[in-house]
Amino acid sequence: MTGTVARMGYAVLVLSLGCWAQTSGSLQQQPNRMNQPPAREDTAATKNEVLPTSVLHLTPVETIQVKNELAAGFADFTCDEDGNVYLGAETWAGSIRKLNPKGDLLTTFDRYSNPDIEVYGAGSYALTPDGDLYTWVGNKKDRYFYVIVFGPDGKYKSKIKIDPGFPWIPGPFAVFRNGNLLMTGQEYDRDVRQTMLPFTALFRSDGKLLKEVWLEDDERIYNQARGGDPKLTSISVPANNRAVSWGRVQTGNDGNIYIMRWLSPAVFYVVSPSGEVVRRFTVDPGRSGLLPVTMHISANRIAVLFREEGTREQQMKIVDLNGEEVATYDATSPEPKKPLGAAFACYSAKSGRFNFLATDDERRILFRILEPR
Repeated sequence: MTGTVARMGYAVLVLSLGCWAQTSGSLQQQPNRMNQPPAREDTAATKNEVLPTSVLHLTPVETIQVKNELAAGFADFTCDEDGNVYLGAETWAGSIRKLNPKGDLLTTFDRYSNPDIEVYGAGSYALTPDGDLYTWVGNKKDRYFYVIVFGPDGKYKSKIKIDPGFPWIPGPFAVFRNGNLLMTGQEYDRDVRQTMLPFTALFRSDGKLLKEVWLEDDERIYNQARGGDPKLTSISVPANNRAVSWGRVQTGNDGNIYIMRWLSPAVFYVVSPSGEVVRRFTVDPGRSGLLPVTMHISANRIAVLFREEGTREQQMKIVDLNGEEVATYDATSPEPKKPLGAAFACYSAKSGRFNFLATDDERRILFRILEPR
């Protein structure tokens, strides 16, 4: 249930879909795809925000048992502004569950809802302000990737064929308010064993490719992975670049989409609905060994959890939408054998609270609510 397990699952998916994806388009050699921020908003500090020089500890203040749900495995987590938590299944194409803050199951999103799509592998999902859920899947019937759209009630609405014109693997993505999609992913080299090329593009709501989006660090992270950087690639899945596949993408309340590359410091790009990169910033945990686990955007705040795998030390950074630091919290459990939680699922800027997932001795899912103290 840990982030490592989730990431290993994605790596296996990339490896397994590699040859499958190669048949979906021509194998032409592709080229190496490789501002001043706006004034900060004058908003009141949220409930528990403190100056960056004052480090508080995230402390459990409440535990909620999720009703009738066991931790059979889930790999992707997000939440909405109402505090509802979405759990993606650890299996390739399992259902996504929506739980309210009290732990009640509200809705299930079944990726097998469309009989026209024979699901072969699945990936990340994204939410819209209206509560629609988008998720990408591979279709074994025609060897293309599709984004499937569900309504807030879990009912299937539509499918979108995503074809950039070359073999690729989608990654994290988000949806603009106009329905257009900002997709990240990786393009296969002619030799599928070689490191894949980072790829980011704006697609229309019907799947038409509108434009590629150039991110200035892509050439660097590509060269690092191609050179065998053990942080960005692995012997088991040498083609996959973790800076892309382990990153995160989310729509902000300002209408822009925020892309986080899995690097330390974490690198963020802010992309407008027209597909322009309007700013770039970094969130620095202070040590290269602390790597980003995930991030959540709430109101005009971004919460980024960093972790050092060897020591299990954790740090929570809160920044505004321009990347200016607001607070730093120690998120390391005082008892190594009793971690704060297995996953960071939700952050509320309004309450200043954090929702971590945990399990009890009977594998029942728990919401562990934390506050800085």
